[in-house]
Amino acid sequence: MSGDQGLAYFATDTLDIVYRDQGPRDGTVVVLLHGWPDDASTWEHVAGRLNEVGMRTIVPTLRGFGATRFRDDALPRAGNSAIHAMDVIELLDGVEIDRFMVAGHDWGSNIAEALAVGWPDRVERMAMLSTPPRLGGMPTPPFEQTQRQWYHWCCQSNANPSPHDASGSLTATFSWQAPATPPVRRSVVPGRSVGR
Repeated sequence: MSGDQGLAYFATDTLDIVYRDQGPRDGTVVVLLHGWPDDASTWEHVAGRLNEVGMRTIVPTLRGFGATRFRDDALPRAGNSAIHAMDVIELLDGVEIDRFMVAGHDWGSNIAEALAVGWPDRVERMAMLSTPPRLGGMPTPPFEQTQRQWYHWCCQSNANPSPHDASGSLTATFSWQAPATPPVRRSVVPGRSVGR
């Protein structure tokens, strides 16, 4: 590990993790986890506000993002929520933090949830932004919702945007045939409009 406040590096057996450690050393610790395709800078303004009120923030750049790197090119790659949660625990153990609050955005929310499930005695509070909670299970979404998120499949594929059609026309056709996002419901509050 190097650095004191601000940008720091922590080496695990598999990763060189880049993170920001800011705020008072004796402050309540809040771990802030970014989503995809973001990086730790997502939390700059939030971390600053938390630091101003006396909280210490730990904001790692997750594996696969930014300057966080695998220590050996031959190591197998994995990026599921549990693996990311173990990376966070290794980092926190390395900087001698036992209990913490955690907030995650997007994929970071899945990691926050994995931390709460895997290490419930360490997580004081959890905030999940831009993701549905799955604690206790979640029903499979309807096919129409899966169609709206077709691009997730493309992002996870090792092939072209469409492995079934090298020209990409299948992907383009599918995206145009996918159902439209449901209309935004607008509400009117006296004196202002909500849901614009």
